[in-house]
Amino acid sequence: MILNTIQKTQEELNKEVANEFVTYINNVVKGTDNRIKGLANMFWANPAVISEALGSDAVKLFQLLGSLEGLLGAYDSDYAPFVVPYEYTINQDGTVTIGDKVEEEDANAPVDEIINEEDITM
Repeated sequence: MILNTIQKTQEELNKEVANEFVTYINNVVKGTDNRIKGLANMFWANPAVISEALGSDAVKLFQLLGSLEGLLGAYDSDYAPFVVPYEYTINQDGTVTIGDKVEEEDANAPVDEIINEEDITM
């Protein structure tokens, strides 16, 4: 019986660990992107109903989506954020008022460009 005793160098092992880490991070980013866009699509399918149900917590959804999209954009310069298909207003009490549906070329800026914590007082 012949045993294969070829051992990897420390450099080769380090490179494998680094590659596995990068693959893991890329999978996390892709999964997070899919979840953000899924959540946004669910919200915008019935925005008035969901906004009403969330009440003054609606602003938290917009802040969360904006923060996550900002994080993904910082990691991946090619990241394409979700484009909001309705006009809306974030009210001082944290509620969101949904306006008219906008044409795709006139759609609101991505969520991460809309929410600034300084604009909201709670």
